[in-house]
Amino acid sequence: MYTKEIAIQNAINEADAKWNNGLLISCNHENYDTLMANPITDEGDRETVYSIASLYSDDENNDGTWEDAILDKLKETYGSYF
Repeated sequence: MYTKEIAIQNAINEADAKWNNGLLISCNHENYDTLMANPITDEGDRETVYSIASLYSDDENNDGTWEDAILDKLKETYGSYF
């Protein structure tokens, strides 16, 4: 069964992979609007911490707490991306 803990770990793994590939975009990035207007690149899709949290909290088992828990965990490493 897909659980909140698995969702959190999957979101962290996704954020790490996006960051490693230069595809994790800070919400405060000076070119945010331009970058996110065309988020699909040859290297993969650009994402924000919010889009990753939303993606991994979209599950029928979500009791309404998953997205906040994912964002809390992402803040530990990617606090400047909020």
